[in-house]
Amino acid sequence: MHHKEIISVRANQHPHKINHLSRFLRKITSFAPLFNLVKPSERPQGISIMMRVKDERDWIGPSIESIKPIADEIVVVDNGSKDGSYEIVQELAAEGKGLIKHWQRPDLNHCDLSNFAHEQTSFRWILRWDGDMVAHTSGKYNILNLRNRILSLSAQRYYLIYLRHINLSGDLSHQDPKEQFHIEEYIHTFSSKARYIHPKRFEAIKVPRYYKVLRGGRDCLDRQQGFISGKVLLVHDHAAACFCDCVSK
Repeated sequence: MHHKEIISVRANQHPHKINHLSRFLRKITSFAPLFNLVKPSERPQGISIMMRVKDERDWIGPSIESIKPIADEIVVVDNGSKDGSYEIVQELAAEGKGLIKHWQRPDLNHCDLSNFAHEQTSFRWILRWDGDMVAHTSGKYNILNLRNRILSLSAQRYYLIYLRHINLSGDLSHQDPKEQFHIEEYIHTFSSKARYIHPKRFEAIKVPRYYKVLRGGRDCLDRQQGFISGKVLLVHDHAAACFCDCVSK
């Protein structure tokens, strides 16, 4: 009997070429706001920290305290914590004189939770931050360097910035084995058209074509923006040197 060989045919036979083309087209269209083809963001200059929290009692306090120096507001949405995390957020908000805004949304999936938090922000720049991340607030890796660099970028353009880092906490569930660097945090210019997608997987931000994308590596300016997982901070204070949280000109 003759058996036909089953061949899997992909729509994209040359993904690396398509990816280069896509990046080239995005690079061209990212100039659209400079020519008034896209209306610049009308939000005030500043940084909104967007946090989705669930059962982060051990880290939520240090995490929020570490990013206060760069935040114009901190938006915290709790996803049903049962360990007292939300109560800690409430206490910090009471002390923060309006800096911290908080909600409880226990029934939302992770993607919808991210979009809800995104909609509550007020400033031009949005930084997605996790409740178990603790930033350096002094020395060479002071997170204030990140704020200064972000706010120096053109106010006319839209940006999506990937913050690459090496995960040293042993959390392999969030690490793609095919990727050398772990990308979990984003900074982007707010737009109502920017949305988080992939509700059944790790969510990702999807932005219009006129966003200029900045990454670590080739786009890397330096390593001054280092921030590290709170778990790593206890292991070795110099772990931030492994981070490539870099923003190019």
